[in-house]
Parts: sequence; structure tokens; C-alpha cells
Amino acid sequence: MTLGDDDLPVLLEEQGVPVVLGGVATRGIKRRFTEEMLRDSDAPDLMSRSIIVSVKTDSLPSLESGASITVDGVPYTVRRRSEEAHGSLTRIHCVRVA
Repeated sequence: MTLGDDDLPVLLEEQGVPVVLGGVATRGIKRRFTEEMLRDSDAPDLMSRSIIVSVKTDSLPSLESGASITVDGVPYTVRRRSEEAHGSLTRIHCVRVA
């Protein structure tokens, strides 16, 4: 069975976490990962704990790189965003605020 645009609201409500940007709230699917960041060309030993949260496209109108966002109650900074190929979801790449 393939998920369609009609399934998206139910999926986000059932499996999503709260996402807030500038007073606008929505729900998104959160995935965690760790990135290696280079200190210099020989030392890829600095790690960054990051997340990607997928939200319904246009649900956060003021979304831009550098914005402060809260995902599941935790503050993050938006590094970049990218729209999924089908256009229904936007991926937000975030770094946890220290």
C-alpha cells in the first residue's frame, strides 16, 4: 500500500512530534543522526548531533536557515530545508542549540 497526500495528516498526528516556529505550531516526523564535521582536512573527529524533521510543506511560513525552532520541546537552529520530491513534505535539517 502506498501512502498518499490524504494519509499525511493522520500520519503526522499519530506519529509526529510538536514543532514550533515563531508561535506557529505543527507536527513533524523526527529522525536523529550524527554528522562528522571537519576541523581541518585531516581530522574528521568533531561530531554534531542533528535531526531532520519532516513537516507538511507550507505549514511553517517563516521557515528559513538560521531560524530558531523547537522540536518535541527541544530548541534547535535550522541549518537548511529541502522539499521532498513529491512536494507534500519539507525536510528541516536542524542542529541542537548548545
